[in-house]
Amino acid sequence: MTDSTAHPDDSPAFGEATLSNCEREQIHLPGSIQPHGCMLVVRATDLQILQASDNAARELDNPAAVPRRQLADLSAGLARDLEAWLGDGSASNSTRLLRIKLGVERPRVFDICVHPDGPAGIIIEFEPAGSGGDLTPFVERSFQSIVSALTLRDLFEDGARIFEQLTGYDRVMLYRFDQDGHGQVIAERRRDDLEPYLGNHYPATDIPQMARRLYEVNRIRMLVDVDYQPVPVSPPQSPQNGSALDMSLCQLRSVSPIHLQYLRNMGVASTLVVSLLVGGKLWGLVSCHHYDKRHVSIEVRTAAVLLAEMLATRIAALEGYAKSETEVFLRLVEKRIIEAIASEGEWKSALFSKSQELLKLVNATGAALAFEGQIHTDGEVPATQDIKGLIRWMDEHSPGGLYSTRSLGLDVPEFRSMIPVASGVIAVPVSRSGGEYLFWFRPERRHTVAWGGNPNEPHEIGDSPEDLSPRRSFARWYEMVEGTADAWSTTELMAARRVGQSIEDMVYQFRAVRLLIAQDQISQLTSEVREAKQPVVVADRSGRLLLVNDAFYQVLPENHAELRSVYDLPQVFENQDKMRDLVEILLRDQHTGRAELKIRSSGSEQHTLLLRADPVFAEMGRVLGYVLFFVDITDRLKIELGKKQFQNSIVAIVADSQDAPSTRRELLYRNLLSSAVNNAKLAAMEVSDDMDVESLPVMLDSIRSSVSNTSELLHKLLELSREEE
Repeated sequence: MTDSTAHPDDSPAFGEATLSNCEREQIHLPGSIQPHGCMLVVRATDLQILQASDNAARELDNPAAVPRRQLADLSAGLARDLEAWLGDGSASNSTRLLRIKLGVERPRVFDICVHPDGPAGIIIEFEPAGSGGDLTPFVERSFQSIVSALTLRDLFEDGARIFEQLTGYDRVMLYRFDQDGHGQVIAERRRDDLEPYLGNHYPATDIPQMARRLYEVNRIRMLVDVDYQPVPVSPPQSPQNGSALDMSLCQLRSVSPIHLQYLRNMGVASTLVVSLLVGGKLWGLVSCHHYDKRHVSIEVRTAAVLLAEMLATRIAALEGYAKSETEVFLRLVEKRIIEAIASEGEWKSALFSKSQELLKLVNATGAALAFEGQIHTDGEVPATQDIKGLIRWMDEHSPGGLYSTRSLGLDVPEFRSMIPVASGVIAVPVSRSGGEYLFWFRPERRHTVAWGGNPNEPHEIGDSPEDLSPRRSFARWYEMVEGTADAWSTTELMAARRVGQSIEDMVYQFRAVRLLIAQDQISQLTSEVREAKQPVVVADRSGRLLLVNDAFYQVLPENHAELRSVYDLPQVFENQDKMRDLVEILLRDQHTGRAELKIRSSGSEQHTLLLRADPVFAEMGRVLGYVLFFVDITDRLKIELGKKQFQNSIVAIVADSQDAPSTRRELLYRNLLSSAVNNAKLAAMEVSDDMDVESLPVMLDSIRSSVSNTSELLHKLLELSREEE
């Protein structure tokens, strides 16, 4: 926790921020709550009340709701429940929802949210119980609608409709963040008389980084009345450690005065915001606005979080599907290139034989391949001299990796002449040699961006320097954008990178083959193959090794025997018999061979290599020699294992519900959980095999956590609806 009495100059305390430093305002330490509920903080060891909101005794109709009293003095039943919760070990990382009647003279039913305040404290929030009714039929229909969506466009529109029906707010928006943190309204449902915000862009500064972090921690946020009077929590600092109360997880947490002014400027009186986390990151928000005060029950908010989990998982699944389409295209391109090399000894024509596929992959209008001093193009491309200038610039400024821009002529003035046809550029190297790239181009698209207010005027100054407020005009502000192309999406950039890597592999294969055909080029090609990232072995037609590249030696075990012939290769692998059989088939029958082989490198780490062994033919079927190309698939197998373990963990989540359902509610729970599990499995299946192994646990844990959260929220929702009856 952070001491509220001292904070760095660049992190203003809650309520003390100005527009110049509100990005770092400590909004998680407000020291007060909204007045539609009340709060207690109790010590975990003995349930003594340490802090209380100033309205707690009045709202709970009990003078015991004050510091230094025991929770049992307020409610013996609540104290027993928390003691049991603390005793079972689940309190440290969970939230508990309860419904209980409290009060001395005027008893009322309260909805209670309980969550930990560090290791030693418990925060208890009280709200008068709502009447949300049984929401499970609505949730069931919404689940089916979400999992049935086949496109992101349909999913977004369904999501806005579902949240409008669930919450009843005047305006419901799905809000998506781009790579720079700016947001755009991608779907909207609104009252007929309201100005549309659909398509509006909002600058990243509208949502400070601290607020974005809280959206990741606390999935839902409700503001009942923009003009509320904050209720202080007393004492301001914890009696245990003298620190301010961290209210990151609190439903009642006060809202930054700057954000309140922002909403007033929009004419908004109340809000509900639900986070959309995809792959463990804040992907976007479901933002609900109302133009009068509005409070929604805890049942509705629980259902909202549940549906947001489902929506985010479906987003992950559909975005993963786009990646799988890329994999299909890559396999087709690889097949055509291999066939072209075998039949024609040349592969570039295969890449451009169906050019629309290459262009469609990243939604480009032109493509160019620079290879061995020649430039091959298709579609609308810059002049040859301009492409050569771009190649030289790439060699100097962006060697060895993917380069992308939507504004080449603005970024690099020497390329301003290319703006009409190539404002947008993706470039990927196709070899380790300089000057060899695959380019995609997009033309300039002069267009108007609709902003929710002028992003270049973030605030206005009133009558005095202290009178600062956020933008007061939220009417659409239009900006004419020139010199830029449509932005490349994350999926398009991933596809371009994968195509480049695949072609680079093919280039090394092609050059290994040409080594056997063109002896006059052996010096250059030997260097190329030796530097290839993938292990390559080249042998003549008798099996004598002509070249073993450095990448292959790097995976060999220590003190390996000298390698002179392909017949020496089996001894370095753990499954020697499989390799020995493949060598026999390759040299005796001149047949292509494929095998998975295990080997222990010099670091004693076991690798699994996928071997592709091909005979190289000259005219009339004469064999020139053999190329053995190895691909390290260790990480790919780990990913498959991770997927399998994920499936087992999903099964474990539902293992406790295997008995036949005895009630309609249990059947509903089973059906809803089944939909969630199936959706999660689909999302996991779409995890791309080229994902970084270190990133896999984060992605699968995010999906697994979503299923676990869904199961827990369903339980809570059904319990609340049962208590409502």
